[in-house]
Amino acid sequence: MTKLQHDVYAYVRKYIELNHVSPTYAEITKNIRLTSRSHAYKIVGRLVDLGYLDKNKKAEERNLSLPAER
Repeated sequence: MTKLQHDVYAYVRKYIELNHVSPTYAEITKNIRLTSRSHAYKIVGRLVDLGYLDKNKKAEERNLSLPAER
């Protein structure tokens, strides 16, 4: 996991723990200081591929969750 991936993962994890919903891609972009939402989308996609996050395919926004085993 790269430092940027770790930063995004840590932010998403803490956000979910505090708010019981996932952040939007706009919130991730703003809080991690990324250049675009598409950059956040790519990083999140990689975290999903690595198994650090799950994505609910039915939801359009706030569709991320933490896997049960992590």
